[in-house]
Amino acid sequence: MESVRSLRAHNPRIPVTLFVFNGVSDEIRRAADHCRVMVLPLGSYRDWLQQYHPHGHALSLYPTLHKFLVLSEADTSGLSQALYVDCDTFFFHDPEVLFESGDFHWSAREAPTSRLCPHQYDPANINEEMIERIVAAEGLRWVHPFNAGVCLLNNGIWETFRQLRETFFDTVWRLLVGRHCWTLAEQQDYQIRNAVLGLASRRDIQRALPYPSQNFWILEEIALWLTLGHVQNLAQGFLDRRKVAQGYECVNAVRTGLVPVLAHYFTSFQRDFFRSLSFM
Repeated sequence: MESVRSLRAHNPRIPVTLFVFNGVSDEIRRAADHCRVMVLPLGSYRDWLQQYHPHGHALSLYPTLHKFLVLSEADTSGLSQALYVDCDTFFFHDPEVLFESGDFHWSAREAPTSRLCPHQYDPANINEEMIERIVAAEGLRWVHPFNAGVCLLNNGIWETFRQLRETFFDTVWRLLVGRHCWTLAEQQDYQIRNAVLGLASRRDIQRALPYPSQNFWILEEIALWLTLGHVQNLAQGFLDRRKVAQGYECVNAVRTGLVPVLAHYFTSFQRDFFRSLSFM
């Protein structure tokens, strides 16, 4: 709840919804009440996924496939903009500043190690050449790889994405089958691998997509980029790096005093980030 607490320190008014699967602890409820956060329990993550894909029980082994799709579970009538943030975020200023960028349907920071990243492009993490081949073969629009941990959504784009829910889960499955049935490389995600190998049909293997990364934990982001490629008139924007920092940028920003509006510090840098706050 540190993300929400930091947000409330700078804005007591903005509506905040916390989507929760697999039960809500008393601690979370108390913290949410204190921060004036509406908690929306969504029941079993596995059962929720099973509604939308025949292998939902296998997909549920991957924990973050619900992003953005959970907006369809809330009452969004009258909503024109929404800011999605992961839990590993921290606010230094009023988040309403970020809502001023309303000209694009979907805005986010560029994906780390992508071609648009100011640091070195690393095709081992995001192989854009391979993604380009998938886009061409599937007849999709190109969507620049972005980090899905902080996203500003405008003009009801979440409704369009909801309509592509089956496409998204189908893309996830095709990527999973491509990763686990087309390669014999050593992998650490054995539980998911075994589930996919046991369920994939001959047709699934024929329809599989090559997995364009050595990083398994960006599966939902890759599927998201490809799914948004189905939106013909999508206007993609990028959040200002001075307003939204990500990864080790967050630690450097705090140490130099050039703090952003929002820091997406990544769980891997969590200890360093919170240590840096003690020097402010």
